[in-house]
Amino acid sequence: MWNRSPAGVILFAANSFIQWDLMLAVGALIGVVALGTWAIYTAKKWRDNSAQEVPLTRDEQLERYQKMADEGELDPEEFARIQAQLDNPAPPKPLPRPIDQPPDTSIREP
Repeated sequence: MWNRSPAGVILFAANSFIQWDLMLAVGALIGVVALGTWAIYTAKKWRDNSAQEVPLTRDEQLERYQKMADEGELDPEEFARIQAQLDNPAPPKPLPRPIDQPPDTSIREP
């Protein structure tokens, strides 16, 4: 009879039941799922934070551009152009006609 030690049986059993190539694939899958979960969570957090930002008022925008002009980051001519654009905003563009609405073909009399 063979003389088997308990340590040899345990080591032999461990090698026969663990398939390392399968463990590598499972570990890679868990890593990809964890990375995807982190990316989705981060994107949602970033989107929620950006939605909470309040747009700057005209005076706050002018203060920011004036500071940039004072520090030399912005030309005085460019600051004047920005100030004129903020003083006289462009009229809003008309909304396009919905696709499912047919064009108006009625005859109108003057």
